[in-house]
Amino acid sequence: MAVRYTIDPMTARLFLFLLLAGLWNLSSTLGAEEESPQPEDPKLVLAAELKEEMPERRLRIATYVAPPFVLKNEQGEWAGISIDLWKEMAQELHLDYEFTEMPPADMLLAVESGAVDLAVGPITITAQREAKLDFTHPYEQSGLSLGINQTPESGILPYLRMVFSWGFVSTILAVLFVTLLAGFALRLFTRRTTQDQVDDKANEDAGHASFSSAITKMLFCSRDQNSGNIIGRVIIIIWMCVCVAIISTFTSTVAASIASSAFNANRTAQERLKSSVVGTVEDSWSHAYLDQHRILSQAYPTLLEAMAAVKAGEIDNILYDRPILLYYSLRKDGDFLTLLPQQFGREDYGFALPQGSHRRDEFNQAMLRLLKSEAWPTIRFNYLGAE
Repeated sequence: MAVRYTIDPMTARLFLFLLLAGLWNLSSTLGAEEESPQPEDPKLVLAAELKEEMPERRLRIATYVAPPFVLKNEQGEWAGISIDLWKEMAQELHLDYEFTEMPPADMLLAVESGAVDLAVGPITITAQREAKLDFTHPYEQSGLSLGINQTPESGILPYLRMVFSWGFVSTILAVLFVTLLAGFALRLFTRRTTQDQVDDKANEDAGHASFSSAITKMLFCSRDQNSGNIIGRVIIIIWMCVCVAIISTFTSTVAASIASSAFNANRTAQERLKSSVVGTVEDSWSHAYLDQHRILSQAYPTLLEAMAAVKAGEIDNILYDRPILLYYSLRKDGDFLTLLPQQFGREDYGFALPQGSHRRDEFNQAMLRLLKSEAWPTIRFNYLGAE
């Protein structure tokens, strides 16, 4: 006999209600999951935000006057090798910027603190600075040169001045004195004893017995009838040997002095560093070089102040970047400076950024492209000419 199960109507209604409620809850959960966005990478979110903000933000560029890399005219317009290079980079990257002039020491502190976005100029890349700042690739290489307060002389004048110095004149006077004595000695021992000679002697000038008499007897002693005396002949022979020695010594001394002055130019620069007070600019690479080699120095806030001290005689010379010193030495402000040929050390110039700057890569890429383009040689030629 089959058993028939029956469901109570109330139970059936409760079961149906619970089933519908469960289905509604499940559909709501699935819909919420479909509508909620997936979490994005924080780096991608930050990059997108920076990308939106950068074009609207004006970059603050710190710099300082350092010809020929950074120049500023009376209208406040900036130019120079470093400035023109940055302008080309900014144009390629579509950047808006403004220049802020600062002393070199304050400029690097501003970069380190993030108060400025970039420092443009002949900024030397050093290990000490690299520990606090980031740098672009080097765009220029140079060395340090010593500038002295000495106006160069061209032509034969310097050599004439050296030859006709007091040493040279004193040597000539000594030779003339010895010649005069030799002439009188020759006259004393070779004079004739006839009455005619006695009469002639009264009419002879005393100077005739000196130089001309000595030369005549040197050249014609064997033919000279006045040189019959054996003592006179001996004196003539000795005098000939002395003259040859004097002429040879004098000639070799003059030649050696000229060659030595040209050959020892580099050594002279090294000696000047060791034996005098050397001027430089505060917190510059040349300042660090002098401290590292324990050379007595006097640092000034700016290069122009250091040059003024050299001109006034407060210091003997100045050590600084060769291109900058060369630029000034060719102009009226620094025409008193003479640059010695020797260069000390090597330095690389770059632009400085705050440490960890996200712009370093794009700046480096733009700089490398420009350094390999035709724009870079043109920029250098505009300020340095044909090197």
